[in-house]
Amino acid sequence: MEFMLGTEPRREYYAFEVAAAAHKMLAEVMLVKPDETVVITADTQSDWRVVEATAQAALTLRAHPTVLWYETRPHAQMAPYPPVAAAVQAADVWVEYAVQYILYTDARRTACRNGCRYAAFGGQVVWLPQESSVEGPIVGDGMIWPPDDIGIVREPVTLQVEAGCITSIEGGTEARILQGWLDSLDDSTITRIAHMNYGFNPGVTRFTGRVAEDERVFGVFDFGFGGWMDRPAASHFDVVITAPTIVADGVKIERDGKFVHPDLIESCQQMKVAGY
Repeated sequence: MEFMLGTEPRREYYAFEVAAAAHKMLAEVMLVKPDETVVITADTQSDWRVVEATAQAALTLRAHPTVLWYETRPHAQMAPYPPVAAAVQAADVWVEYAVQYILYTDARRTACRNGCRYAAFGGQVVWLPQESSVEGPIVGDGMIWPPDDIGIVREPVTLQVEAGCITSIEGGTEARILQGWLDSLDDSTITRIAHMNYGFNPGVTRFTGRVAEDERVFGVFDFGFGGWMDRPAASHFDVVITAPTIVADGVKIERDGKFVHPDLIESCQQMKVAGY
């Protein structure tokens, strides 16, 4: 049976591999040291097996894990409840697994200013563009989220962008849903470009409805709008293009969703990505 939403229900699903990945992430990426505090946040949509493996890995590194598990909020970017905010702002390391993430909130900003090392993982190569240089149409044909009523796109949505800001939205039903959601927020910052990134997770090859994965489908290109790091906004949303062609300084990086630059082809081969 195939599940298009949520997570696989079997407890043993890749259990050994998850344990190894959690240990590698904390030890080699987050550089967790003995006696550091590691706070792990999750909502009731999160995969508890991953949360548990991360806490266990922290303990094997002689750190002190604390897991905060709370109700799933109606929307991403909602300020966390005070106990959650207080915990992450006092942590040495914070790993967020909440589906309705709190990345672009004051709680995260304060935690990082206090020296907390924060991560919300997936396979992405991301950067902040020069906002005024982003011009032209963006056609989202893969995933748009939030709002919750869209997710996997069934009918392409075209965003007209001038100087890094959305000026109009064209398309069918999903375009109208997106426009209505943006209007309801009554915040001009939500239409400003926040980030651009490649999807670069070789283990994610198709859209499933798991939003955190859909942004990272191998070969896609993602535009984020709204709140970003130290720029507050009412929310943040992502628009994914499924088969981009990308040229940088006259050098072709990707064509129709497949990486063509020699260095990237080599990386794809090393990762044993199908088709390379």
